[in-house]
Amino acid sequence: MTRFFRFLDQHGERSLLLIFYSMIVVTIAMEVIRRFVLSYSSIWGEEIARYAFIYLAWIGAAAAVKDRAHIRIDVLMHYLSNRSRTVLYLLGDLLTMVLALVALLVHASHFHLPGIWIGHPRFTHFSSLVHFGRSFRIPAGGFPAYPIHQT
Repeated sequence: MTRFFRFLDQHGERSLLLIFYSMIVVTIAMEVIRRFVLSYSSIWGEEIARYAFIYLAWIGAAAAVKDRAHIRIDVLMHYLSNRSRTVLYLLGDLLTMVLALVALLVHASHFHLPGIWIGHPRFTHFSSLVHFGRSFRIPAGGFPAYPIHQT
């Protein structure tokens, strides 16, 4: 079982990125052929490509955080000792966690959870957008749009 989790940790994000990227390419190529050769276009093709791109961006960002591949200025890192470099990496990771926690709390303040109110009054005007999003349905599939639009 640990071998499976190790494999998933090493190749999970890359595999999902490949799947979503392939979905985008195949769907758009199919829609171009349908539109210009068959003079017919499906109503779901654009939405499949759009949502695959959304998840591609989120999973790609997670893979970049894991591999420390985000854009950063590391001119000073070459002049520091290994210990100082480690401290700066830990400080950067800590600041990233704080930012993620703040984003999570602001996002959670849009939902009116029973007995919990985390938000600031300044952010409460977004709650009307959340309630609108819960009633909106995607035209092609008919399923609710809020799980996708809340990401």
